[in-house]
Amino acid sequence: MPLGVLPIQAAMDELELSVGPPNPDLPPEPGEWMRRFASLPLLYQPGRTWMCNTGAEVLGVLIARASARPFESFLAERIFEPLGMVDTGFSVPAGKLDRLPPHDAPDPGTGELTVYDDSAGRWSRPPAFPSGAGGLVSTADDYLAFGQMLLDHGRFGRERILCRPSVQAMITDQLTADQRTAAERFLGPDRSWGFGVSMVTRRDGVAEIPGQFGWDGGMGTRWTSDPLEEMVVILMTTTMWTSPHPRRRSSSTSARPRTRRSTIDPHGSARRTQPSAAAAARAARGTADAMRSTAASSCAAETNHASNADGGRYTPASSIP
Repeated sequence: MPLGVLPIQAAMDELELSVGPPNPDLPPEPGEWMRRFASLPLLYQPGRTWMCNTGAEVLGVLIARASARPFESFLAERIFEPLGMVDTGFSVPAGKLDRLPPHDAPDPGTGELTVYDDSAGRWSRPPAFPSGAGGLVSTADDYLAFGQMLLDHGRFGRERILCRPSVQAMITDQLTADQRTAAERFLGPDRSWGFGVSMVTRRDGVAEIPGQFGWDGGMGTRWTSDPLEEMVVILMTTTMWTSPHPRRRSSSTSARPRTRRSTIDPHGSARRTQPSAAAAARAARGTADAMRSTAASSCAAETNHASNADGGRYTPASSIP
């Protein structure tokens, strides 16, 4: 259903609560965001149904208040720095903006691609409201480290980031049968929801098997951790609403890699092409070696693929839980 059709959607638009794709320029600071949000009525009684996004935004504010520090600082100290995620945050530093490609969005009517954000746009400065639901910018290597940590039940190398029971609860189906049925339009018939991640509950084809968990981001990214195959898959594109099947475009407009590692983030844009199979394979092999034999598939269509010493291309991450 298009944004703004329901009265509650129109009310959230009017209050600038950032309904729809991440827009760091729109929402107010956390205190004001909560004040505006609290003025709206409940859509459902708590526990009656599953809904995406807004609960995670509230959770980000609560984490900041409980930890007595900004949400972005909490994430950096507890998650990003221990995992070595040096290129992940709510904005890109000025010195790294050359690694942030534009991001495309298909026109709802024609399907033609238009630029949603350029390199000097929404993610070139810190947002007033660091959202717990989306808006991070990252790279393939950083996202891989996160996915590998959860695959390893909260451990990363010799360091424990999360306790095993917490990770197990995250990747376990937490929805009731009624909630799952109501969420099918969004999650699909073969998936359900844990805490911050979706998981495959029923086999559908060759690639998706029960036990896999992760998320397909609306900004054009996909992360899957597969416990059975001991594999982490990262797909990053620069086209919204098309994951996990990005469009191919003319090779004459493809981006050139500028760094030596394979890296990328979860949200991006502009006219780029999917790198060759050989380039994608090299990127995946290099990343897998760095992650101690993690089987990683970095199928970075458009701009994000292997690069060199400084780290890889950025892409906006729809949702790193």
